[in-house]
Amino acid sequence: MRLDEIDSTILSKAVLSSRIKYDLYHISHGKIEPGIWKPQISKSQIVDNVPKISVAPTITNCYWAVYSKYAKEFEEKHKSYLTFYVYQPIFSGNEKVLLPNALTSMKLAPAAHVTHEHWIINSTMMKLLYKIKIFNTNMSPELTYRPFGKGQMTFLSPLEVSFKVIDDYTTTEN
Repeated sequence: MRLDEIDSTILSKAVLSSRIKYDLYHISHGKIEPGIWKPQISKSQIVDNVPKISVAPTITNCYWAVYSKYAKEFEEKHKSYLTFYVYQPIFSGNEKVLLPNALTSMKLAPAAHVTHEHWIINSTMMKLLYKIKIFNTNMSPELTYRPFGKGQMTFLSPLEVSFKVIDDYTTTEN
């Protein structure tokens, strides 16, 4: 799907990346080649049909957003840690980004008001920063939320997120 094929209502809620004055990150359990990434429709969430690159202001926020995809590894298989790669968008200033409040109000991301998830909806340069271990903290207090800010409290993730950088790629070109 191309940017011009995304619903005009969704596009109208996007802001230019030049308005974002803080860092954003993306985590992936598998290594992805740095460079220009094209937005994709999430395989695990069929809630929306919007191609995107999901990012958040902290590694903790990123992890909260993806925890449900990996919960089984920690909760049933009792793994002590999982390895993730951390990326950062390098904005030109013209990328279109949906902010958490838009994702929540348009009912696109049920926990965006908690995870501070943002969606980049056009191709973006992504830089590899780190390889990290995120440790199993599923015995810590629970982070709960109300989907889209309403309704019943729902489990999202362990509240505590503990991680360690095991490879730092910021000193090399990628």
